[in-house]
Amino acid sequence: MGLIVFGLGYLTHFIITANDPARGFKLPTGDVEAGLVVYRELGCYACHTVKGVDNAGKPTQPASLVVPLGGKHAVVTTYGELVTAIIHHAESIRPHLREAYLDSEGDILMPDYTRHMTTRELIDLVAFLEAHYKVVIPEYPKNYYPYGFDYMP
Repeated sequence: MGLIVFGLGYLTHFIITANDPARGFKLPTGDVEAGLVVYRELGCYACHTVKGVDNAGKPTQPASLVVPLGGKHAVVTTYGELVTAIIHHAESIRPHLREAYLDSEGDILMPDYTRHMTTRELIDLVAFLEAHYKVVIPEYPKNYYPYGFDYMP
C-alpha cells in the first residue's frame, strides 16, 4: 500500500513539473544596491518607474509609455519573468498592448541589452527589481466565489 501511495505521489509530482520550463531555474544571489546602479546606468528609468524608489531617475518617455515596475501584485513575479522581461522583452508585453510599444518600423521600443549587460549585471538588476515586488492576497467581498459562481447569501 505504501508503495502505491509513494508511486502516486511521484507520478503527481512528475505531471505537475514535467511541463514547467522554468523548473530548476534560479539565479545566484544578487546585490540589490548594485542592481539599482545597473538600472540607472542602462537608463531603464527613461521608460520605467519602480514603486517605492524615488532616486532611480525620471522617465523621459510620454506618460502613456512609462511602464511601472514593482509594487503590490496578486501573483508572484518570478525570476524567469523578470529575466524574460529584460533579455527578451517582446515576450513579456501583453498582446493587446504590443502596438503601443512598437516604433515606426515595428520593432519593440526597449533596446536589446543582451550585448551590453554582463551576467552579474543581470543578476543584480533582477535582485533589485524583485526586492520591490510584494505579493498580496486580494481582498474579496464576503461570500465571493471566484470560480464562476455569483455571490451567495
